[in-house]
Formats: sequence, structure tokens, C-alpha cells
Amino acid sequence: MIQMENEHLRVIVDETDGSMQALIVKGDKYGMNWLPDQDAEPWIPAWKKWGLGFVTIQDRKYRWEKGDPVGGGSRSVEYRYRLANRGTEEEEDGEFRALTLSVLRRLEGEALEEEFIFGNAGERYMLLDEIGIYSTFYDAYPVVSGDALSRRAHMHIWTGGGVSYVKCIRMSAEKPHLAMLTVAGEVQEYQVEEKHSSNQRGVIALTGKHIRIASDKAYSVKRVFFAYADETDFHRKVTKYSGYPYLEFDLMAASVGTRVQVAVKEAGDLEKLVIGENTYRPREGEVVSFVLDKAGTIEGKVFFGGKQSAIRWYGIPAIDELMKRRAEFIVSKQQLREDGDIRNGAFLPYDREADRLIKVEDIEELYASIPDRNDARERVGMGAFLAAHCRLHPDTANREALTRYYSFIRTHIISEDYGIWDSCFRERTAKYYGETVPGTKDMTFRGFNYFFVGVFLLKMYRLTKQRMYLDDLVGVLGKYFGKFPLSDLSFGLNPREVDIALKEAGMTEEAERLACHFKDKAYAFVRMEEQYAPSEVNYEQSTVAGVVMFLLDTYRLTGDRHILEGAHKHLALLEGFDGCQPDFRMHGVGLRHWDGFWFGHYELWGDTLPHQWSTLSAYAYYRYYQITSDKTYYHKSIRSLNANLCLFREDGSADYVFIYPHKVNGRSGHAFDPISNDQDWALYYYLEIAGEA
Repeated sequence: MIQMENEHLRVIVDETDGSMQALIVKGDKYGMNWLPDQDAEPWIPAWKKWGLGFVTIQDRKYRWEKGDPVGGGSRSVEYRYRLANRGTEEEEDGEFRALTLSVLRRLEGEALEEEFIFGNAGERYMLLDEIGIYSTFYDAYPVVSGDALSRRAHMHIWTGGGVSYVKCIRMSAEKPHLAMLTVAGEVQEYQVEEKHSSNQRGVIALTGKHIRIASDKAYSVKRVFFAYADETDFHRKVTKYSGYPYLEFDLMAASVGTRVQVAVKEAGDLEKLVIGENTYRPREGEVVSFVLDKAGTIEGKVFFGGKQSAIRWYGIPAIDELMKRRAEFIVSKQQLREDGDIRNGAFLPYDREADRLIKVEDIEELYASIPDRNDARERVGMGAFLAAHCRLHPDTANREALTRYYSFIRTHIISEDYGIWDSCFRERTAKYYGETVPGTKDMTFRGFNYFFVGVFLLKMYRLTKQRMYLDDLVGVLGKYFGKFPLSDLSFGLNPREVDIALKEAGMTEEAERLACHFKDKAYAFVRMEEQYAPSEVNYEQSTVAGVVMFLLDTYRLTGDRHILEGAHKHLALLEGFDGCQPDFRMHGVGLRHWDGFWFGHYELWGDTLPHQWSTLSAYAYYRYYQITSDKTYYHKSIRSLNANLCLFREDGSADYVFIYPHKVNGRSGHAFDPISNDQDWALYYYLEIAGEA
């Protein structure tokens, strides 16, 4: 073990291979190691630890795994490596043997510098298709207890070319935070490896592409690590170390025809901005204003200090028309209409590539998770969106489809005693959870399903004003509160809206009874503080957002300041999931990284940016804005909402998510997943907010 230390940072390097084992900010009361604990996270292979990596030349991948120390002291250390084609005994070609690598780490002031120097000792130029450096911070979701969140971080990754960084936010939201910035060399992509669980982010490889090194020359990738206090401090330090300007964006996704702005807070080495076909040369303190003049991605570039880096906006097609066509698509393509099939009237997932509905019997032996592609659960979002949309935009065909859907839900999903079945196939679906004997598992076990169905019933009442929907809602919520603990993390139902609807229908006694349950649940969340019990994921954005939503809506119902004060801590936790990267898919969007596997067509793990549950954060921010009049949260809400609209196509079809990493476990990523599954919750929450904004 080799230690380096100054008044700002402490660094530990593994003397056997030169990888970095620990990076600790001095003065941090938790002494947090920002790198993964090798004992607690044994899933990280030894050859993928921090600072090891690979070079790809055509179809060959060479790794550096074991280094030799060649110098250093109390504030610096250097290792040299020989690269090898792992898993083969073949003799390396002469061109490859000419590639050398030195890794130098040194403490300089408040920063740690880390430099990878690739040398070409050959007689001709060398072309490296990829250089991948393993750069995994401690982004894993623990079973939350004690100060666990104070010892983990969310990684917000940006690979824009001329500037790239990993902005880490401590999960507990407490300062200081930590960032790593590439100041020499280019990083255009990132890859995820060893990702096999919802509770860990995987191993991250930051990847440079198409590097040419002349004979007897070298190519350097240099990174600096620094602590920061908040987002402003982060951007200023990025400018300080790289010359990249501190830019502030109002919206990165908005309707076509919207005028958006880029403010130059600090110019750094800014030369020009190129946005579409237009060039701007703003100075510090100036604002660039332009119109999103087309639908789809609008590319931009920042030129600074002889480098260039990407920016991406998104022009949203006419939103009313987009929603209208989506509603038509759901009714015409995703509602099963087959007499004799128990699912008649249900909304099912849709395979956009194959142009067909997905039925569980057709995929039983083809996917890891069948329930996440069934006839209920999150798919109820289609019914919720359609009911909300139909109230604002009456349509006879959509109304008839909703009547058919309610019949399916009432007959096959809501049980006789108001439990919510996981699927219309009821006990028979226990086999998808590993139960071999029917009847041994309670298939009304999932709290989330109660709130999803509750949302649909509430919206059907608001559409029709028929009391039967509220009778069902009262029954479902009565069953929910009798079956699940107050700390259950189900989300999506608005207590205040329930109360208003019940009182409007003259159901005052039921309203008062449920208001007591809602208040008790809110108090349980306040007492919980940050000690989240494990749910389907140990700790995640949607459950934190759900807690904030519930607390704020219950405060609006009761006026109880204790509930509002309790929401503040959870709100701070929620904001840590949001990135600030200059790409509409990431900017202000809550981080998730497992849904593509469980719900998607391609079963790809990795960062889903955007994913529809990030609109839960948007809803929470909007409610906080309503309560406090703090417009910061209004803008945060709109950013997240608008980003999710890229999932919906102008023909009415939809993609489930965008898988952002360029590779995941060796498979191609950076693409939309072509299954229409439960992304319509994004449209539902858009209507929830837009209807009040």
C-alpha cells in the first residue's frame, strides 16, 4: 500500500498493480472513500479496479493490469505497464509491442492529478481505436442504515469530447462532494461493464476514440480530482482547471419554436458557440438566445482553448398533437380486443420493431422478468394517461376504450376484497417469482400496484363524475392501509386530490377516514428521515421522489408545517439524482440504471436517460414551487418533463427508454429501446403539471 497525502486529500495506491484504492477528502467528518470498497463490492474484478484499463486495436483488446513502480514520494507515484491480450497466448504483433504506458499521480494544491501517457516507440504511426480507463466511483445502493448514504455517491458522467467529467454528489447531499475532470486528451463515450444488479452502477470505463500516435511521440490523458461545495463551485472549478466556460441553460428540451437561452457565467477560454448552423461569440456575462427551429436533436459545439465539446438540445414536436396521436396509438394498437381472452380490454406492451402486442405466453422462456411485461402493474399508466387526456380532450373512441379497460381492471385485477392482483392470471403468475406450488405466494403483495390502480380510478371519476369509481378507490385504499405498513414506499397517488374528489361526491366520512391514514403515513415518512427500507431496489430515485410527492401533497391537504419541514431533507436527497450535463437527456433528469433490463426489449442494463419515473421528480419539484414560489423548482420541473418527451414518436408509438452508455456488458447501447411499455406515466405527469402551470 502506497499513501500520498497533503492538507486537502489522502490517496492510497495498491502497490501490487498501481490501481488507486482510496481517495479521501481531508476534513470530511465521515472519512468517505470515494472509490468502491473492494471487500464490500467483490463483484469488481481485480483487473477492472480504478486506473486500470484497455486499448482496442481493430478486433483485439489489450489490457494493463500489473504495473511496476518507477518513482514517487509522499505526494507522487509513477507506474509503468506492459499491455497484454487477456486470455490468449498469441504472440503480440510488433506494432503493439511498441506501445508503452506510464501512469503518474501527484498531489498539486487542492487537487489530485492523474496522467496516463501512451507512448509509441515504433517506427510508424499507431492507431488506437479505443482507450478505456476504468473510473468507477462508489455508486452503489446500500441497504440504508446509519450513515450509509454519507459514504456513497451518485456519478453524473459527461463525455463531451474536449471536456469530460464525472461529477459525484454524495447521496446524503452533505458537503463536500467530489469531481474528476479530464483536462488533456478526449473522452467521447463511456461504457458499463460487470453490471448485473439494480443496486450497483457497474464498472465504468471512460473511453477515448480513434487516437493516432506518431512514431516516437506520446498521447496523454490527464485528469484532475477536486472537492466542491455546490453546483456553482463545481462549474467554476471546471473553468479554472480546463478553460471550459461556465454555461447556464434555461431549457435543453422545449417545443419547436421556443426561444431558449445560454448564459455565459464565466467565459474561461471560450472562443465561440456553434448551434446548428449559427455561430455566436459571446463574452462573459452575455446571453445567447436562439429558437429551437426543428423537431429532434439540435447539435451544438463549444469551442474553447483549441478544443471543442458537444452540447445537445431537443425540439419537441407540437405537444398536443403528440399526445393525441399517442392516445390514438394506445387505443388502436395496445388495447387487446380478443373475445375469449381473459385480457380482453387490457393495455399490453407493444414491440415497435415487430409491430405486435407482447403477451406473456409468447415470452415466458425468453425474458428474465415476465411480470414487468404483463397486463397490469406499471402498464396501468396507459389507462391513467388516457383518462387524464380524455378529460381535457374528449374523444368518443378513447372514452369507449377506457370503459373496456375499467371492465378489465374491475373484473380481473381488483379482487373481491379489493386486493390488487399482479396480473389477471392471479395465483398462476407466482411461477414468475420462483414459486413452484400455486397458492403459496400472495399475488396481491405489491403495494405499488394499489396506488397505480388508485390513480386510474381517481382519473376515471374526474372524467365521468360517476361515484362507482370512488367506491372502488375507497375499497382499494382501505385494503392498502390495512395490508401494508405506513412506511411502504408506493408512490403516485395524490392525497389532496382524493380528498377533493370524495368531498365533491358527498363522501365526507370516507374522506375524513382516509385523511387520517394519509397524515399517519406522512408522519411515518418524516420519522423515517433518510433511513429508507429496501424496496424492489435498495434505494432509488423513484421512491425518494414518491416520498417527497406524498409529503408535499399531504401538506397541501392538511396545512401541517411539521410535514412540510420533514419534506426538506428528502427533497435534498432527491436533487442529488439530477445531472447538469449539457445534453437534454441528462440535464436535470433523475438518474436510473436498471429499468432497461427489467422492462426493455433488449434487456440492457445501464443508465436510462431519460426514464419516465424521472417525471416523479418533476412533479415533486412543481409541488414545492407551488408551496414556496421558488421558481428554481419550477424550472427544474419543466426540464425533467420536457426531456422525457423524446420517448414519444410523431406516429404515436413510443420507446421505453434511452440507454445512454455506448456499451453495456459488451453490447451496443446509446440507443432507444423499442418497446412501448410503461413510459406513458411521463405523459400522465406532464398533464398533471401542465394542467396547473
